[in-house]
Amino acid sequence: MRPGYKYRYEYMIAHLAPLIALGANSVGYSKDCIYRNHSDLKKYAASVMQGDWPIRAGHLFEGDECYHNYAVRRIEYLEMNGKEFKSQFGKPLEEVFPEQIRLLEEFNLARMVNGDFKLTEDGIYFTSAVKRAFFHPSAWAKFESMSPADLLLERGMQEREAIPTGSD
Repeated sequence: MRPGYKYRYEYMIAHLAPLIALGANSVGYSKDCIYRNHSDLKKYAASVMQGDWPIRAGHLFEGDECYHNYAVRRIEYLEMNGKEFKSQFGKPLEEVFPEQIRLLEEFNLARMVNGDFKLTEDGIYFTSAVKRAFFHPSAWAKFESMSPADLLLERGMQEREAIPTGSD
């Protein structure tokens, strides 16, 4: 990265800026939506050629899911600005996330400092765990209701060729 420049992609994600997904397996965002395009080039191309959106999966955040989406995305920047949150949602962080803040402070993963939520050194090391604390209950319910087959990723190939083991 050049001195004086930020990673624009991560900045835009963390600040809920809209990003249009262009290309196979790309991810698009808006303030209240996330989606991923097909990674399989044949599926992607077929969708585009038919004039369809080449979207494989997505989610529209509604109601209090928006708070959680914001929090998970902002944790990438290792903090949440309390004034910014209140300006965006009309409520203070401490009111929306009292249990999460208490738990993360108890484990010394984060601290509230002048109304801002900031990760500690341990919290920075365990950023993924801190993010999980802010997942919306509906995300956990969806995950718990899934089967292993639901988690299979589209790999961009219809069939895989057998790889010789050398013992044939």
